[in-house]
Amino acid sequence: MSDYINNAESAGELSRLDHQAGLVMNAIGYLPHPLRGRPFQKILDLGCGSGRWALDMAYHYPDAEIVGVDISSTLVEYARARAKTMNRQNVKFIPFDALEGNLSELGRGIYDLVNLRFAVGWVRGLERWTELLQRCHHLNTPNGYTMVTEGEGLSTDSPALHRLHEIIVQALRLGGYGFPSSRQDLGMAAQLGTVLSASGFSGVAVEGGTINFSFDHSEENMAWRSSFNALITESGPFLMTMGVTTAEELAELSVRVSSELYDEAFSGVGSLFTFYGMRVRGSGV
Repeated sequence: MSDYINNAESAGELSRLDHQAGLVMNAIGYLPHPLRGRPFQKILDLGCGSGRWALDMAYHYPDAEIVGVDISSTLVEYARARAKTMNRQNVKFIPFDALEGNLSELGRGIYDLVNLRFAVGWVRGLERWTELLQRCHHLNTPNGYTMVTEGEGLSTDSPALHRLHEIIVQALRLGGYGFPSSRQDLGMAAQLGTVLSASGFSGVAVEGGTINFSFDHSEENMAWRSSFNALITESGPFLMTMGVTTAEELAELSVRVSSELYDEAFSGVGSLFTFYGMRVRGSGV
């Protein structure tokens, strides 16, 4: 059963996820720099969404076997169609519940790279995160890596974007997502490395990245204006269910975000963090 905050079966959410994945890929690439160039042979993408990351990895690692899994049959079918259209014969997509599915269906201890991006919207709380990362540990080969990417925080002079971020964080915290935090954030950047270590991984490191959607970065600015408005549309039902906003406020924010980001003086950046750790030979959880 999925705890995903949005409707993964909607065409709008599929489009939003694919668009966002492309923007993030442009900003931080497909791997942290210390892992680039390593000879990965079997790669797993948990919660693959539209399949964008897995398809890019299939291109960069043509001799590797790439597997993308997602609980949404709609997303899996879309990713399969993209793979066929792009003639990516070394990647496959299968429906699978990353939190509850039988790991034997994927293969224990056979992936030298496991990827997990933006799971904060479907994993509730510290206990479930620990369980998921321990499952990643079981899927890794000895000396294989798991890497986890999450965003945390915006720096912007847009009041509307500040309010939108505040609403989203409030709703996620009320819904039990993220980690316990005394600050007004989800605790991901502060605690994710520690949780990876507690889940059995060694040599945990982090690489930071930045998305710059200021007005003077015209291509990114235009793309993220579209992305923020799609986020308002697709996450609106969840945000209103959590009681942190109204349909009227979201409609107003959609207009204001577009207007404020289009101001020639607008500045805005977002922070991304990729944590990664290794399953050392002989380790277990």
